[in-house]
Amino acid sequence: MEWKFVEPSGGHFFVELTGKSDVVRVAHSRYFVLNNVWGADTPQTIRVDVRNGDFTIVHAEHSARNRVAAYPAIIKGNHWELSTTSSGMPIKVGKLISLLSSWSFTPVDSGRWSAAYDLWFSPLSDSKAGYPGGTELMLWLDRRGAVPDGSPVTLVTINDIEWEIWFEKGKREWAYVVYVSSRPVYHVDNFNLLEFVMDCVARGWIEKDWYLHAVEAGFELWEGGVGLASSNFSVLLG
Repeated sequence: MEWKFVEPSGGHFFVELTGKSDVVRVAHSRYFVLNNVWGADTPQTIRVDVRNGDFTIVHAEHSARNRVAAYPAIIKGNHWELSTTSSGMPIKVGKLISLLSSWSFTPVDSGRWSAAYDLWFSPLSDSKAGYPGGTELMLWLDRRGAVPDGSPVTLVTINDIEWEIWFEKGKREWAYVVYVSSRPVYHVDNFNLLEFVMDCVARGWIEKDWYLHAVEAGFELWEGGVGLASSNFSVLLG
């Protein structure tokens, strides 16, 4: 995707992203927020606070049945052609000492969606062409009417929450892993993402000499999505 940067004007703190590939730098370029409509041609608008990256979906006409229409998200790291400043990524998985994140979101009782972290891993240190041969690791904190691709594998307890693990390999250039929370989790503080990474390492889905490229949080949208809101996102690597 060819990204289109949008800049705030007139000293305003808020911008609206309406184009499929619109992106804005937030929090002094430590993060990006993407409109990221990649699976459909339906309109979508998100309103972003450039001071901190908080965003709300204010317009969406998605009605996809079997394909995610969009993943509006805030990211830290390297997302295809995008790279945030001073992210500490890419970094080899085996060199990660800690990986903590905070995030809050507001759900809605309409549409079909998931509220999810998305972490990208690859054997390659360059992510401009994507993550071939790597793994996409998602953590679904909440969902409405959505089911992951692949098949359920097992249940596991991480960070005092029971998760159902789904796995799929073969449809994409990378493996796809989803941990689905057994209950809605609307806020996490210093959430230990490394526990999920090392669980995948133990299952042979991620290698320690691979690179972590990005940590993202947002909403996978199949239908609707208006009113979903993201706030207080941060990522700290150690």
